[in-house]
Amino acid sequence: RLRQAMDSGRPFRALPLSVIRGDQLRHLHIHGKRLEGDDGRPLGWRGVLTDVTDKVDAERRLRHLAHTDSLTGLANRYTLRDQVAAAMEQGRGTALLLLDLDHFKAINDSLGHTAGDAVLRAVAMRLRAGLRPNDLVARLGGDEFAILMPQTDDAQDVPRWAQRLVDALALPIEVESRRLRIGASVGVALCGDGAVGVDELLAQADLAVYAAKEAGGGRYVVYAPALGERSRRRLAIEEGLRVAIEQRRLSLHWQPKVDVAGWRIVGAEALMRWQHPELGRVNPAEFIAIAEQCGLIDDLGRWALREACRAATGPLAGLTVSVNVSP
Repeated sequence: RLRQAMDSGRPFRALPLSVIRGDQLRHLHIHGKRLEGDDGRPLGWRGVLTDVTDKVDAERRLRHLAHTDSLTGLANRYTLRDQVAAAMEQGRGTALLLLDLDHFKAINDSLGHTAGDAVLRAVAMRLRAGLRPNDLVARLGGDEFAILMPQTDDAQDVPRWAQRLVDALALPIEVESRRLRIGASVGVALCGDGAVGVDELLAQADLAVYAAKEAGGGRYVVYAPALGERSRRRLAIEEGLRVAIEQRRLSLHWQPKVDVAGWRIVGAEALMRWQHPELGRVNPAEFIAIAEQCGLIDDLGRWALREACRAATGPLAGLTVSVNVSP
């Protein structure tokens, strides 16, 4: 490269060269300018050579840190996205597996974060050992991991790998002389024809993980369009519920409590009802569970108690009014 630059006869700057000196690899930058006599004949070259090994090594370490999880040494979220995009561009079968540990929070809470970190490192080693050489294992953060399996033209083979991961992480992990059982839920998303983008593939795998968690954990779920429909319905209910609470679109119905000895109504139990503007009547078992998960249950409970008190001092005066409270 240096010879080519000098043969051109033009000045050059920061030409990178790497040379071996002893047993060390050194990185150099060279600036050069040709010297000419009064008659225009070349007399030689004048230049500056700078040893930039420390800078190059530092930049390499920064790149490594930017693309690697510092705790486990696995790839991180940014590297995963790049590799997923590259695998999808090749147009061959690609499988993305998202993995969420089932009982990790209990370990952090009871044994502390040092034990939790040891568990995460052990999980990383177990994942590496259980996959093919060209598969990418990444830690996304917390107790979430991802596995990219490129060149998986046999879609039936991916669930077998997912089950292997579930089985491998169901085995006890020894940490500080303790045998800990973690378990994992795995969501699988498949892409064979490039019809989806990176974000959509990640979202599909995430929905599948959520479904595996809902089913009790310790299993895998392969994404299907029905999961997407359920997710969209859940989002519509959550958004609609926020509006319904703000605009008081909920209502309480009253189920009588009857003293059968004299067939007298002695009390009433509040039953919450909600008519979604697009979905129609939504079952309380569905929207109350969503309210508990997304943090709206406190507002819902306060509204129900206020309305029940209003009814108890009005049309239901003299009766015992009961209101169910979310645990």
